[in-house]
Parts: sequence; C-alpha cells; structure tokens
Amino acid sequence: MSFPISGNAGPISVSLIPAGYIGVWDYNNDGRVNEQDLLDLEILFVVSPVLVSGSSDPLAAFDFNGDGYLDASDTAIMNQFFATVNQGVAGDDTGDGYVNCDDLVGVLAHQFVPRLTVCDSAYRVEFDADLDGDNDLDDQTVILRLIQPADLNADGELDFLDILIFVAAHAANESIADLNGDGFYDALDFSAFTASVNAPCP
Repeated sequence: MSFPISGNAGPISVSLIPAGYIGVWDYNNDGRVNEQDLLDLEILFVVSPVLVSGSSDPLAAFDFNGDGYLDASDTAIMNQFFATVNQGVAGDDTGDGYVNCDDLVGVLAHQFVPRLTVCDSAYRVEFDADLDGDNDLDDQTVILRLIQPADLNADGELDFLDILIFVAAHAANESIADLNGDGFYDALDFSAFTASVNAPCP
C-alpha cells in the first residue's frame, strides 16, 4: 500500500504493509517481512509446484498470478513485491542479513534522539525494531541488546553497570533478565549473560 504523508520537506510517498497483512506475508514468523520470507517460501516449490487450496489457504497470499499454484512463475512477481516492502532485518546496518558486532558502529552513529519518522530522509526501516514508523530510543535499546544481549542499559558497552542491572533484575524476575527467553529466571540466564560479557564487540 503506498500513500502520501506530509513531512517537514513536504509530502512524500511511503510504502507500508497494512498491519493485518504482516502476519500473512511474514512466512517465517520472525515479525518482519523481508527477503528471508521469500527464500524460505521458495523452498516449498523448488522441486514441484504446490497446489493452493482456495482463498483460505495461508499460501494463497503468495499465489501472485492467481493460477492456484505456487511455482517458478510466481517468483519474479514475488521478487518485485518483496523488494518494495522489504522491512530488512532489525538492526542490520551492514545489510548482510545478520545482527552482530559489525553493525554496532552504524547503530551508535544513527540518530535516534530526537526520533526520526518515516517522513525523515534519515529514517531506516532496519532501525525501526518495533515497526511503528519511527527510529527512537525504544528501537535503539532493542537493537543494542540484539547485538550484545548483556548490554542491559543499552549504552553500547559491556561494563559493571550491566552486571548490577542484571543481578537486580534477575532477583526481581524482570523480563530483561530472561536472556535466553524461556520464561524462567535461572542459571541458564546467568550462563547467557556470562557468554555475552565474555564476547564483547571490539
């Protein structure tokens, strides 16, 4: 869906995915629509076409030519479509498809305060971690923790403050201390924290 938005520099055209369709086109369910969804989807029909069984079939959204099958004839259309709506990988400054220490310098150099909106030319969708149309401190915090999970105060460094925050948060069963994301606050989180601290970005 493309529509004009008025910004500081005048109206611009913004391509957005309607909220109800992010779940439809996010084939691998990672919260973003990007090239990986296309790659994962193409594996389905690399050997033979896949029959789409009616409009209620979740794969129907990817039958771009409407012939009832997912096959190579949809690929070119898919490529064009995904190129226009690619939300990238959250935090991937270098564009290599991964979020790691290589992205740290670019993330720290990017303007998150004051926040940038889709109307600003410096706005980057890969730095919009929550896909709410802006680059702000919430996004920066999420991305810095993706790069270095133990960077709990999201300042780009691993230091004693992060240790204090982790110990206090772990004792209080706060979600920030659940570093392995299993819903429990236990020794596995300490292991994940230690592993991150012992492998800081240079």
